[in-house]
Amino acid sequence: MNIAQTFHRLEDDLALLNRVLAEKSPLYARVCVIPPVADGEENLPVARIEPILMYGAQAIEQAQKAYTDLHIKDGLSQKSTRRTAGVLWYADDNPEFSAEVMALITAINFSKQSIQDHIISEFGNQNARFSALHNACPGVMTLHLYRQIRAWHNADLQSVRFSWQRKSLLRIPDKTKLLASMQTDVIDNSAVSLPVGNLAQKIANTPQEKLRLRRPAKIQPVANIVFRNEDGAATAALKTVTALMPYIVIQDQRLDIKPLQNYAPRDIQRNSDRLATEVIGTYHGETIEVLLVWGILLGTAEIK
Repeated sequence: MNIAQTFHRLEDDLALLNRVLAEKSPLYARVCVIPPVADGEENLPVARIEPILMYGAQAIEQAQKAYTDLHIKDGLSQKSTRRTAGVLWYADDNPEFSAEVMALITAINFSKQSIQDHIISEFGNQNARFSALHNACPGVMTLHLYRQIRAWHNADLQSVRFSWQRKSLLRIPDKTKLLASMQTDVIDNSAVSLPVGNLAQKIANTPQEKLRLRRPAKIQPVANIVFRNEDGAATAALKTVTALMPYIVIQDQRLDIKPLQNYAPRDIQRNSDRLATEVIGTYHGETIEVLLVWGILLGTAEIK
């Protein structure tokens, strides 16, 4: 596979998609531009996020910018995506328009996935993958290159409701390896001996199956999407669908849309099905938790 050729084809398809979208007036165009994260501020606590709401022509223009935003920008984080949540909803009254939009999105997403699959399969470590990708596509931002455009044609969506969610990764650690790593830290740095030693003792006294490691939470815009069934009633919602770029919807049926609101930490509720835990410390950026209620083993909980 020629990465550079595939990338240039991707850019051409994105440019054509934007031209096609601009040729037809949508039934609804509303997006929320989330202020980008500055370089070096990825791990700062987030007290509030105030998206900038755009309508009509401005919303279409911002969506077009989001789709073609593939490169690193000076002063902005390379570890946090630049996000625009919203919907461009078009009537399904022009078969040529609908077919061309969906064909272009399929081709765009295929190119993105092909590059990602090739980089992962052909290069064995992170440094080699980084070099291969950036030699072929100078200045590309990996997080933006790989993310897919979400679109639905005559899928009979009933509602799209945007909200905020914390994205966290929970895993069951290997207790022996975790304690060995802590012991190495104590040997290498006497300054951490006391706090690490105390935490290691708590871990040693905890059964393996009750230990959990949780990575720091990330705050992401998501949407609950509800479809109608054949009888016109609502079916189950697709929950926690990420909303990093505007969705494209082509249908004549009525669609209820709730835009993204401002974020404050209190706006995100703890999942009702999440088991109770106690935090006993942090190690290498991860929170160490102990289950207080035993009965179900938790696995990975992560938004795709």
